[in-house]
Amino acid sequence: LYGGDPIGSPELSDPPQPAGARPHLNFARDRTAGRKLEQQVADRTDMIMPTPALHAGLLRLNHPVTKESLTFTAPVHEPMHRLIQELRARPAQGPVATNGLCINLERQEKGVERRS
Repeated sequence: LYGGDPIGSPELSDPPQPAGARPHLNFARDRTAGRKLEQQVADRTDMIMPTPALHAGLLRLNHPVTKESLTFTAPVHEPMHRLIQELRARPAQGPVATNGLCINLERQEKGVERRS
């Protein structure tokens, strides 16, 4: 299981400490803790992202046999789409990355666009 925490409205204003930054943490959580967290999420009405915020908008790799370069894109799924909208509606504090890939929520058929 991943170590990320569910995100609801309160966590957008006061984010939890990332699992990787917690001292002495060498695993995400065990099954009992995971099920307890799932129940807490199910009982909340303010959830935006109840699962880890993972998405591959663009994936490029070389085929292991043919060595052909393969590129895959995927639209952002709900509730990730809503989470991105919620975050973009808040003023940025500190530096914001502008290079690389940017999720284009209005052009879901393409999913990503390159910025430089």
